[in-house]
Amino acid sequence: MAVKSFYVKQGERILGPYEYGQLDGFFRQGLFTDGDQVSGDQIDWEPFGDWIARPAPEEPSEPDKPAAIVPPKPVMAQEEWLELAVLLKSSRNSLLPCFILAALLGLAGILIALVVAAAREPLEPLPLIARGLRQVGELGEFIFWILSLIALYRCWKLVPAEDRRPRSPLAMVLLLLIPLFNLFWGFVAVCGLATRLNRINRAPGSTPVINAGLILAGYSLALILCIVRMMLYINPETRIPLMIPFLGFLQFILDGGVVVAITFAARQLASSQA
Repeated sequence: MAVKSFYVKQGERILGPYEYGQLDGFFRQGLFTDGDQVSGDQIDWEPFGDWIARPAPEEPSEPDKPAAIVPPKPVMAQEEWLELAVLLKSSRNSLLPCFILAALLGLAGILIALVVAAAREPLEPLPLIARGLRQVGELGEFIFWILSLIALYRCWKLVPAEDRRPRSPLAMVLLLLIPLFNLFWGFVAVCGLATRLNRINRAPGSTPVINAGLILAGYSLALILCIVRMMLYINPETRIPLMIPFLGFLQFILDGGVVVAITFAARQLASSQA
């Protein structure tokens, strides 16, 4: 009789059982690779690439097939999931107020500066107020980015080590501190994180914990704004008054919103797995 179910070994993890059709679909989606191991009895293992290249096994003769078995949760102790859920809740509760406060202060500073620029007569106290609000807003942004690095580190700890390059969550985050290189690395450490969070729950038909496409679009737009700001700094004669602070404000909204959204999704994922 043909084997009805199969198991997959990824590193030290054993996932399954799965039917042939499920494994074929997961392989096409990129959830399993040629380097993974497949077995029908968890004793004799063979590379996934060799196994999938052979003709499909015969379907079982029973008239009633068993219900589809969803992939199991990643191997992690419940205490670890619970600890990460608590830490991510702390990050979420600190990130959101800081993000909102920094955004409001920055926006208020820009609006007051616009009023001053449009006024026909000097408005003595307002320029000082606008400058002060923008400076306090920049301080809030700095604090927000420190909290963001901590949150991203905690989010990466949810991802299995074999799905991280480099394997250390700390390295994933610290590489964001390298000037210019971080423009590229953000696609890995931020956009890639959203994709990997969706992989943790592999159940067919399950709803992704976060819209990875929207995260990619938000980060890409923020990167474009960053490049435009750098060009304005290099060419002072092309500057428009208050354009650089306004572009910086928009970039902060996009980048900050992406980090907040990922932190919320990671917190929800950790709570559901605990």
